[in-house]
Amino acid sequence: MAAPLLIVIQGAPGVGKTTILEKLRHDFTMPMLGKDEIKEFLFDTIPQSDREFSRLQGGVSFDMLYVFARAFLGAGQPVIIEGAFMTKFASDAIQKILDDTGAQYLEIFCYVDETVRQERFRARSESGNRHAAHMDGAATELPRDSHPYMALNLGDRIDVDTSEPLGGVYAQIVNEIKQRLTTG
Repeated sequence: MAAPLLIVIQGAPGVGKTTILEKLRHDFTMPMLGKDEIKEFLFDTIPQSDREFSRLQGGVSFDMLYVFARAFLGAGQPVIIEGAFMTKFASDAIQKILDDTGAQYLEIFCYVDETVRQERFRARSESGNRHAAHMDGAATELPRDSHPYMALNLGDRIDVDTSEPLGGVYAQIVNEIKQRLTTG
């Protein structure tokens, strides 16, 4: 049996990860899970209290992503997970999933100029489309080459500057996924 495929869409908050996930949902029929989707469900289900509780639910959301990914991969199904994975925690967790399931790996690492990221984060926070329990506040400025959301570097990676139109790089992503799904 061919090895299942784990695709991780990674990058700092506000870099365009969810935009890519939504585009992929139109081109593929496989499980696709975003951390914020899980967190929104938790926000709607469990009464909220403060910023620390929101952070706790964020951690639980990542843990749930890992459980779901492991379940799909264990059943031989490809899966896409998306979130602002903190590199120092996620690298080991995802590597363990890969080791345990024998899955293939593809990372889509999203980045953008910090000024653009800050503007996007602020607009997203003010849009009213996110649950108030996110308690986003102001985006924290991230240093260019060392921040908590760097690439995981667990295998093959496609870097995506989301300040540019996705055209060519999106076609590369789609082709890479299709190739991996057919060759395993």
